[in-house]
Amino acid sequence: NAIVNSAPRETTVRLQQGGAILQKAVDCAPTYRIDFALKNLSIGILKKCHKSKKTLPEAIAEELIAASNDDYQKSYAVMKKRECERAAAANR
Repeated sequence: NAIVNSAPRETTVRLQQGGAILQKAVDCAPTYRIDFALKNLSIGILKKCHKSKKTLPEAIAEELIAASNDDYQKSYAVMKKRECERAAAANR
């Protein structure tokens, strides 16, 4: 459930038309969704335990629980997913 809640459904791509670079919203491929979720979950875990008194298992548990509850204030991965989807919605 943590991976599903931290995987974006759509993202943006850069297209060049003439001399201008435009961003366009596109649907995400299933493998990209999983890769994006796992990358941001691992970054969030490392940020929680780096220069902190939290141990790695505590940081893993906290990030996975926050992501499975879809809590964007506590989970780095869910926050990045919402940021990506917000950018895609703005570029439709």
